[in-house]
This record gives sequence, C-alpha cells and structure tokens, in this order.
Amino acid sequence: MTQPWYPFYWGDYSAKTLHLTQAQHGAFILLLRYIYTTGKPIPDEHRFSIARASLEQERSDVDFVLTSFFTLIDGVWRNQKAEEIITEAEQKHEARVKAGKKGGKRKASNAKAKPKPGSTNHNHNHNLSSEDKSSSYMAAAETRAGEPEAETPEERIARATRIVDWISDQFGNRYLYISAPVIAWLNAGADFEADIVPVIKRHIADGRDPPRRSLSMFDQDITASISKRTKPLRQEEAHGNPAQEYRSRDRGNGEASRSGAGHAPPGKSKWLTEAERLAAKYRAEEGIQPGG
Repeated sequence: MTQPWYPFYWGDYSAKTLHLTQAQHGAFILLLRYIYTTGKPIPDEHRFSIARASLEQERSDVDFVLTSFFTLIDGVWRNQKAEEIITEAEQKHEARVKAGKKGGKRKASNAKAKPKPGSTNHNHNHNLSSEDKSSSYMAAAETRAGEPEAETPEERIARATRIVDWISDQFGNRYLYISAPVIAWLNAGADFEADIVPVIKRHIADGRDPPRRSLSMFDQDITASISKRTKPLRQEEAHGNPAQEYRSRDRGNGEASRSGAGHAPPGKSKWLTEAERLAAKYRAEEGIQPGG
C-alpha cells in the first residue's frame, strides 16, 4: 500500500545532483514520482514514457539519470533511497493506525462509562446491543479519522496530496500541480465528494481546458460550493426552527413589542425581527397592551 505523502530530503538530493542539467532534474523527479505514487520500481521498457521523454536528447537524459542513480535488476530500475523511505513511511503508518484503534476503543469505553449528566441519547443506534454499539462506534471513529477535525497538519497535507493526484489523473496526468490550493480548500471546510469532485467533473463536462500551472482557478467555484452546502446548516444551528421560535415568542409576554424595530439581536433572523416589528405596530394601532 502506497502512502499519499513521503518526506523528500532536499539536502541529500542537492548534494548528489549538482551536476545535472535542468532537463535531467526533471527526468529524475518524474522517475521518483512514479516510484512514490505506485510503490513499484520502474519497468525498463516504460522508462521513457514515465519520464515523458520522446526526443532523442530527452531519452539520453533519462538514461543518464537511471544509470547514475538507479540499479537495473531483473528488467526494472530500482532506487535504494526511495525504497528505504517508502518502507519507513509504511511502518510509521501502520504504527499510527494501531495506536489510533487503541485510542478509539479507549474513548468508546470512557463515553459508555461516563455519560453527560442530564443528557438524552437520541442516537439512531439506541436500540442496538452493547456489542453492536461498540462495533458501530469503531466504524464511525475510523471514518472520522480522515475528517478535518481529526487531522494533524501532516495528515492534512497527505490528504491534499491524494486529492491533487486524483485531480491530475482526471486531466490525464498532463500537468504537475502543487497542493497549496487544495490545502486552502480543506482549511475552508471543503468536502472531497460534496465540493471538489462536482467542481472538477463539471469543468471537464463543460469541455474546458485543464489548468496548466495551478489549481487556484477553482478557488471561486469551491468556495461557492462550500457556502451553498453549509449555509442552511449554519442557519438551522443558529436559529433552530424559525417558525416554532416565532410562535413561541408570540405566545410570550410581549417581548416582541419591546424589542423594537432596531437591529436583530444575536441569534435572531432578520425576517423574525421584521415580523415582531409589524406585530408591535399592529398592537399599538389597535390599542392592545403587550401580553394582552
């Protein structure tokens, strides 16, 4: 299993590649990219296509890089440093997964032993057995592991890199993109399935050209998608049920009439303030006392 993110030791790379030309640097990076994204060595018969080399000089640069930094074994080119980094990263990933599962079990046990005072469980799993609840919780915990609130900065970068690879694949891997715009989308609350995928798919369906340098051209569409998706939720969280809130206040002791026609108090919608203003005006015109 390959990881979406690996460390790159620029000091080591620079010390060993000072003699390379610009084209040779490009070939080297493309060859390493294949190893890190597939977890496999480079097949000799595909070395030129992997490095995007079609001209004679480009192919000569690829062969120079391969013979200088790779070893040909059984028809494939291997890079010892890259394979060591991949092995080390996979071992660390496995250790984090095991630690996360232990932490999830501990949290589930604590949640069961210490319920919040006065709380009522409205979870849809309330009819499950304790064993089923535990299994359900663990499945949910593992699902939440990739969500923004559960991520470390390193995990956020890894997720952004995985998304960049997906976007690049949608455009035929014609261009290399940096992950900075995607990290900004995730920081703003973007959801891969709900926001990013529809925007990219719509761009392709419209027959538009892929971005050549940066994914920031999608910033506006991603932001609009986030806003459209989260706005109803935010209003509901802030105001609850507006109709129920208005009926409750209208049956009260005249708070609506005393609130005046000014700005809406915190947590109160604009339409509710306007309704209260009209109600107060009607009571005043009809001589109805507040609460009457």
